[in-house]
Amino acid sequence: MSSTILTVIVLVVMWVVVLVPMLVRRADEERAADQPPAVAPAAVSAPRAAMLARRRRALGTLVTVVVASGVTAVLVSSRLWAANAVCDLLLAGYLGWLRAEARRAAEIRRRAARLADARARRAAAPAPVRTPAQVVSLDDDDPSFAQLEEYPKAVNA
Repeated sequence: MSSTILTVIVLVVMWVVVLVPMLVRRADEERAADQPPAVAPAAVSAPRAAMLARRRRALGTLVTVVVASGVTAVLVSSRLWAANAVCDLLLAGYLGWLRAEARRAAEIRRRAARLADARARRAAAPAPVRTPAQVVSLDDDDPSFAQLEEYPKAVNA
């Protein structure tokens, strides 16, 4: 394969990597502006929404590159299967990382829910009420305390 064809392929892949996410983002923004949401979405902070959008764009780009490299390998040369394999490994690694992040986020949400539940139960539980029978006075001469050692009196008292 000549270097000219390889250069053209590299330029096409770079063009796809840059332009496809931009077109997808524009289509998403137009679609979101045209249609009101059917169900009110859960409250998501602006930084989290931006992070999720970046992850979606990165995943879309990787899938596009995998498909483009596969089509290129079929149409141009079988030597390009190595490039497709590298793209497949990148996609699989990114999907694995996304799954691990989803598990971490779920664990954080579970922990926060348990903590909030414990706080709510603690706030709802009535405080224990001490009756006078449970309180021991300092000069109590009860015989049940006879077996206890007496502590020395404080020197400064």
